[in-house]
Amino acid sequence: ALLVKVILKSRQLATHHAINGSEGLILAGALRPDLIILDVMMPGMDGYEVCSRLREVSDVPILMLTVKNQSIDVSRGFAAGADHVIKKPFRNAELLSRIDHLLMRNRQANPQGAQELVAMA
Repeated sequence: ALLVKVILKSRQLATHHAINGSEGLILAGALRPDLIILDVMMPGMDGYEVCSRLREVSDVPILMLTVKNQSIDVSRGFAAGADHVIKKPFRNAELLSRIDHLLMRNRQANPQGAQELVAMA
């Protein structure tokens, strides 16, 4: 979580952090962010459940991070509704590239919005 915060701060993006899935769902509903970065392993509700719940109410781009390295875990992230899944450890450049891609795609669909992110870890 700390590494993701540092990486996002380097891009000077408006970023809001949630410490668990329940808090993240509330934050995402209130802020309606342009991108959600979601860790699979969180206290309480895991990232797969959070992603599924978000998909019930939103099409916001979701970038999922996981330490699980089995292909079934990545497939499960996509099945839950993630737009992209990155395995940890990852390179900073890979994370930034995926963030840029998802934000660009979202900006094309919603050109008037400011760029805000919610990171849940």
